[in-house]
Amino acid sequence: MNTTRSTTQWIGCLANAGIVLTALHGCGGKTEDTAADAGPDAQAIGYTGPPVSFNEALTEVLIPSCGFDSCHGSGAGYLRIFEGQTETDWLEMKSNVLITRSLIEPGSAATSYLIKKMEGSSDIEGTVMPPSGSIDPYRIGMVRSWIDNIDVEP
Repeated sequence: MNTTRSTTQWIGCLANAGIVLTALHGCGGKTEDTAADAGPDAQAIGYTGPPVSFNEALTEVLIPSCGFDSCHGSGAGYLRIFEGQTETDWLEMKSNVLITRSLIEPGSAATSYLIKKMEGSSDIEGTVMPPSGSIDPYRIGMVRSWIDNIDVEP
């Protein structure tokens, strides 16, 4: 019996372990945060596809990962995520802890507070989101793609 695993198999195992941790420790009993259609390699390395629109980021990442009833679907942390929100709504949102900080910096995911919260940056207030810190890099990459591709008016 061959017990040697390839790098791809190990990445898949680690991605699956992250999914299990999400199920066990996610926000309010959330049991799923996967990018199953992308496969385990994409989950481990992040999103590398075409630019993501706001609607894709909202419906494929923010609502399923954060907008369910026991978290931001019910307004936890004074942030409510739900279907029907617009990109303008999101561009006007401020951090509820650091009220001078916008959640989104159009054209700059790296400086957007939303991404910093999702990635657990050292300059955030409170805890990483989700509290388990287990949102996969693929989904964060999709949100990064949306933010990086927001047209910034001169």
